[in-house]
Amino acid sequence: MKKSQLRIPHASRISRRRFLGGLAAAASFSIVPRHVLGGVGNIAPSDKTTLAGIGVGGQGIQNMLRLAEFPEMQIAAVCDVHREGNRYMSWNWSQGKDTRLAGREPARRAIEASYAKQQGRSKYRGCNSYADYREMLDKEDVDAVMVATPDFSHAVITMAAIKKGKHVYCEKPLTYSVYEARQVTEAARKAKV
Repeated sequence: MKKSQLRIPHASRISRRRFLGGLAAAASFSIVPRHVLGGVGNIAPSDKTTLAGIGVGGQGIQNMLRLAEFPEMQIAAVCDVHREGNRYMSWNWSQGKDTRLAGREPARRAIEASYAKQQGRSKYRGCNSYADYREMLDKEDVDAVMVATPDFSHAVITMAAIKKGKHVYCEKPLTYSVYEARQVTEAARKAKV
């Protein structure tokens, strides 16, 4: 039989481009790591709550490290006016008050080390650090923020986060006055956060 006599029905013809495109799609699906897709024992990255920490000194760094342990959380950024310092006061309930190294860079390194350990890797990169919470709120697409700055700035930072549509966990006291507390409460109600 000659080549010209061999006819393939039109319905079963497939172009080379469609064939290779389908093959590439199937191959890419088969090599996607299980943790990306979610399922039993895995949470897909799109299902995680992304979080940023504002004020990662004594109490803030402890909060962030604890939150990093939850598989449904992903800490994307930290913010502190201090790059690094060893005079952050912290209250350790089992040992009393002590001073420790903290600030935005020690917090970022600690969070990345925590994620590396959780994932069984030697390194993890994915936590950004900022000196100004306003810049962080403008640049980072996070679902929520944790505020553990000195007390006098709680209400201002909490209001800025709420205005950006972020859920907020704030260390006590939330505000310094009843008026501020009412303003924050009303803003959160309006923003549905």
